Amino acid sequence: MNVLILQGSPRKQGNTKQLSEPFVDELQKHGAQVWEEWVYDKELKPCLGCGACQERLGEIGCVREDDFEPLVRKMLAADLTVFSTPIYAWFPPAPMIAFWDRLMYATIKRYGSVQAPSLLRGKATAIIVTGGFDPKQIVVPFEMAMQRFAFRHEVDYLGWAGGTDPGKGRVFMNEKKEQRMRSFARTLLEKMEARSAGEAAPDGA
Repeated sequence: MNVLILQGSPRKQGNTKQLSEPFVDELQKHGAQVWEEWVYDKELKPCLGCGACQERLGEIGCVREDDFEPLVRKMLAADLTVFSTPIYAWFPPAPMIAFWDRLMYATIKRYGSVQAPSLLRGKATAIIVTGGFDPKQIVVPFEMAMQRFAFRHEVDYLGWAGGTDPGKGRVFMNEKKEQRMRSFARTLLEKMEARSAGEAAPDGA
């Protein structure tokens, strides 16, 4: 199984990276191939709202020339994409939002002269979040957006896990968080295996 981790933090040794490390380690222990991309390292221009992508069936079709299309192609090559991000002002940081805005439309052709299904149809996604408040609170707006994205793109949303920043000068990671993330990795692996088994089952099984 191929897993893409989209890291949304500007800090490569920050809380979000620390939280994702045991998650990635657990995936790899169970045989998953994991790719990691730092969204802050990419050039991601904002969506123009031009609609050009909607007339380009069978391709991503965005007219902006930057790192958007290569990043989407990595999603297309992965079975599962995990959005691993801090939450700033109830949503991920600006580079992740720029990517998200364009991902919502360029990969599905529903608003042009001819409609076509999402290029991401059949994939799966999940969320890892960090922030200064209870993750159950801070994840809500992004999770709602993810659920809507998953529904429209026929992608399976498999859930989220997160951790709270205890405050400046205090250690973020602990045994409880590590075990939570390892458990989340195993849960996602089980869900992905169940999906594969369902897809392989004969009609009427």
